[in-house]
Amino acid sequence: MPPHAGEVAGGAGLGVDPEAMLDLPVVQEHVRRLQVALAHDDAALLLGSSKELIETTCKYVLREVGEPVPSKFPGLLSAALEAHPEWEEAHQALDRVRDAAS
Repeated sequence: MPPHAGEVAGGAGLGVDPEAMLDLPVVQEHVRRLQVALAHDDAALLLGSSKELIETTCKYVLREVGEPVPSKFPGLLSAALEAHPEWEEAHQALDRVRDAAS
């Protein structure tokens, strides 16, 4: 498992099993696409596949904790982070992304 994967997908005491998520066929397909993108130096595929993996992770976390799942990416990401305010590092990363986008 990559560094921090368990921290991001599971968090401390959230009742979300990151190992179970990694076994999902949809996640395995995202990882396969990322590997292909890296092997072919395909930046567009790498970016798109990364976004899809983030969306899938957010949906998984929200469903596991019984929260509603927004349909649009910004709301989806925010909802997943807001569901677990103790994820200070994730909130700081989101702030950096928002700053860079503005």
